[in-house]
Amino acid sequence: MLDFYAISEHNGWSIAIVGITIVFSGLVALSIVVSQLHKILMAWENRRIWLKRFKAFLLGKGSIQPGLEDAPFEVLEDAKNLSMLAPYLPEPFTPENLFEIAEKRGVEIRQHSIHYLTDCGYLKLDNQGNYFWIKE
Repeated sequence: MLDFYAISEHNGWSIAIVGITIVFSGLVALSIVVSQLHKILMAWENRRIWLKRFKAFLLGKGSIQPGLEDAPFEVLEDAKNLSMLAPYLPEPFTPENLFEIAEKRGVEIRQHSIHYLTDCGYLKLDNQGNYFWIKE
């Protein structure tokens, strides 16, 4: 029984087709992984930036502004809160005005976030202690 009839009798054709399909699928999957490996490695190297962007997205901010990629999470949260308070702030505004309006609106703003945003160039401090928004 070494002919094609024996192969058909013991489901040899279906076993061969399933085996070829499994091997071919594995090779296709391997080729896809190898072709996208550079993107996976790039994402792994920049995982902190991707994580911060993901956190900013979860906070409701579409993307991180340039200069804030390495900002702590609290600063990103305060920047979002400041953008919500911006229409209610006078121009220029004092830290007292900011904290008073933030308290009325139930928003917490940290002092170190104000300094961080000033250092990044989003806020400008004048000689009287007032802050200005830098328009971009």
